[in-house]
Amino acid sequence: MDRKLLIGALALLFIEITLLLGDLGVLPFDPLHLRPTPALTREIGRVVNVNQSVRRKVQGSLIWENSTADDQLYAFDSILTLTNSSAKVQLQGDVQLQLNENTLVVLEPLSQDRLDHLRLRFTRGTLRSRAGQKNLQLATGEWTLDAQAGSEISLRTLDDGKLELEVSAGQVALNRGAKDPAAQSFASGDKLTLSENAVQEVLRVSPDLKWQMTGEYLRIYSYQFPAFIHLRWQGSAQQLRTVTQSGDVSTLKLTAEQRELTLPLSTGTHYLSLQDQTQTSSTFPVSVWPAEGLHYLSPLPRDRLPLSQDYTFSWSPSDQARSYRLQIAANEDFSSVLSEQPSDVNQVNLSLPTPGSLYWRVVGVDSEGFLIPPLYAQQFYVVDRPLAAPKLRAPSSRLPASKKQNTETAPPQVAPPPPAAPTVPPAAPTVPPGQPGARLKWQKLWQWLFPTAHAQTDMADQAKAIAQEAAKSAKTKARSQSPTAKQQVVFSWYPVPEAEYYIIEISATPDFAKPVVAEKISKEEFVWSQFERRPYYWRVAAGQENGRMGLFSEASEVDLARLSDTNLSELAPGVSVVSTPAPPPKPAPTTPPPPPTQQQLADPKPTPSPAPTPVAIESPPVPLRKVEQEHSFRFVFAPESAQLKHQNKNQVEGQLNGSSQVTVESEVSTPLEEKGRLVFHFRLSSYEWEPQTPTQVPLQESLASWNLRSRFMHFPARRNWGYGVAVHRSALLERDELETVRFKEHLTYGGSLAYLGSLGERSQWEVGLWLTTGDSILATQLTNHLDYRYPAWGILAVIGLGIDGILETGSKDVKNSGGTVSVRLGFEW
Repeated sequence: MDRKLLIGALALLFIEITLLLGDLGVLPFDPLHLRPTPALTREIGRVVNVNQSVRRKVQGSLIWENSTADDQLYAFDSILTLTNSSAKVQLQGDVQLQLNENTLVVLEPLSQDRLDHLRLRFTRGTLRSRAGQKNLQLATGEWTLDAQAGSEISLRTLDDGKLELEVSAGQVALNRGAKDPAAQSFASGDKLTLSENAVQEVLRVSPDLKWQMTGEYLRIYSYQFPAFIHLRWQGSAQQLRTVTQSGDVSTLKLTAEQRELTLPLSTGTHYLSLQDQTQTSSTFPVSVWPAEGLHYLSPLPRDRLPLSQDYTFSWSPSDQARSYRLQIAANEDFSSVLSEQPSDVNQVNLSLPTPGSLYWRVVGVDSEGFLIPPLYAQQFYVVDRPLAAPKLRAPSSRLPASKKQNTETAPPQVAPPPPAAPTVPPAAPTVPPGQPGARLKWQKLWQWLFPTAHAQTDMADQAKAIAQEAAKSAKTKARSQSPTAKQQVVFSWYPVPEAEYYIIEISATPDFAKPVVAEKISKEEFVWSQFERRPYYWRVAAGQENGRMGLFSEASEVDLARLSDTNLSELAPGVSVVSTPAPPPKPAPTTPPPPPTQQQLADPKPTPSPAPTPVAIESPPVPLRKVEQEHSFRFVFAPESAQLKHQNKNQVEGQLNGSSQVTVESEVSTPLEEKGRLVFHFRLSSYEWEPQTPTQVPLQESLASWNLRSRFMHFPARRNWGYGVAVHRSALLERDELETVRFKEHLTYGGSLAYLGSLGERSQWEVGLWLTTGDSILATQLTNHLDYRYPAWGILAVIGLGIDGILETGSKDVKNSGGTVSVRLGFEW
């Protein structure tokens, strides 16, 4: 490159950097007068508050700066609100501006001949102004609006370059500048639609159509979209008009009697108004913004807090929130909040006086008082006299390596296995013991410079390469076929006094929201083999069988990805690696027996002929029996689907849904001729219940339960109803520990009534009522079974349907309600 051209380019770059620094005010001079003069940079207002992304730019600058609350505003300053953002501005003369998202305005300088005016240039978006002591002039496109002092107007851009102007108070003069010097005057209650050339539509705001909403506008933070808002109004409207921030207009028809509506809204700002044929309501803006979720740092899920001791609740900060509300409740839905603590920072020091299982969450509050909902609620426990937190075992000490080790401290040396004999002897001479290896290198270099006996050397090198490749292939094949040792990770800690068991949690994330391992163990170590090679976090706590809980240890990190490229026996404090021996190799396949000889083929043994297959003789159908004259036995397999709800005073609420593993029913009927008959009925059903979301209750194990229902009935002669005694065995949920529940068996005794009917010749319909009591439990059951019987194979095949209901109540606020539906398949003879 030419030297002169290079020097010129560098000089030009230096001049541009100097001018830029002067424009930014870094250098104390402005040779081209790019910076505004002091006469035009008088302070004319300030920023009251800012929500999220708001930018400000001074005149002549190319840089948009982030704007914050209490920023000073000067003439020719530009203010820009981005998506999901807003700002409030206060100018001289008590002029207030509300700028919604995607709005741009320029504050023009004060006119020396009109000191009672402020002038704004509105480019796009939505602007709501309230003029105080001074008049306000707004210029937008071809239009100029002069709002008198005390006026309140709203201005927003629509699609196709249109504008919508709404006068809420005062008077506004509207003209098109020099092209149309005659101004049109509009008063409070007028709503206009302006095109580039004319006023297209004028509507009157009706006093009969009013919004019954809190505040002049509404802001909703949500995590799911569309978000739903409940609207209420006064008066009869024909349609709901919605204008989006981009200017799109849509309408929704309403009935004359309708006074409320739940409306789904997407993200952005929506301007809602009610309309009939000639009138409209005031515009109600609703902004729907994506909420920034708060993540809880301390306490972690299922953490244990000492009773009546200060604990720091902390969470991640939010750019949307200016303050927070920490809420604590006894249930996850927060129907009854026990405590609410406001805070200006993202932490609160709090002590709780009541032990038990609690939940906490944080609600954000933005600069205008709108609430930011919590992303989730987190469970923790307040424990009286908690057990100490376990301490992780320290790594075992290792001796440093040294050149000289005596026989007492040096580890025993294991002799390496003898090397395998090579299949092809090496052609190159090897270095004898004691001779330096450098001589061999010089020999190879000499042979390369002065080659001799080319044929022999090339053949020897090729043979050596082939031998090495064969040995390498055999070694790889043997390694792939040989079984490998399996690695296990051992987590260990020191014992805690008075501990009867330990709870260990291992999580892939540091918040322990969804642990991959949550085990209850009795030893001070946990062996884990089903892991992925990645980083994990783990902690452990002690406990007693009487429900006394211990504090969790500090969460510790261990990187199991290091197992793939290291042979460390200790990865972290309390975490070590062991390898189980490889399984023995599979035995070689046995040699198949030799083929038969010619003598064996010549004299084969006679094979017995198969027995003839018996021919089934079809028996005639069994005639229908008389229930009061014949003995009968019935067995039915009745798989059932159950829906049960358990409650008691210990705040245990269980919703059980599922199908039974085994449900069988048998019945024996004995006739008494003229006295009727006796019936013994027996029914047994078993279930195994598993948590629907194990991550929410990681310590809850699967529960098994079985129900027994038995009765001894007497049916009088020629009667369809009967009576007798009954026994019922069931299980109800109760709290086992703070984190787990169990079933407690109950046996109740009482009576039973039954009614037998028929819907046809082969059908039987039975309705039964069971009333049993015992162990402070009153059980009421209603059974309803319909069976059809068909003669087949010398017996009666039974198929039917059953619907049962149950209600169990007790003096300890115990309640179990629900029902089952079963399909009945069996036989009777």
